[in-house]
Amino acid sequence: MLIAIIISTLALLALAARGGASPAATQAELHTPAPESAAFLSQGKAHRELGEYEKAVEAYTEAIRLDPTEADAYYNRSNAYRNLGNQ
Repeated sequence: MLIAIIISTLALLALAARGGASPAATQAELHTPAPESAAFLSQGKAHRELGEYEKAVEAYTEAIRLDPTEADAYYNRSNAYRNLGNQ
């Protein structure tokens, strides 16, 4: 996983160097969440803030189903699973 992050970062820096764009702008251009996925991601965050971790996991899982490239959904779902184990 760490290697993938490093490679992605290097690729973004290379793209930014060629086009003059900042790495953050380039990254944003590479992935914009699908609206349907973004809605479930927001629902998951709301459930997480309320301590409803099972519902958060369900929402994040649906976001992943709709957009398997949505890294935030994977990350947040893993945190919700962790919180379920700490109850």
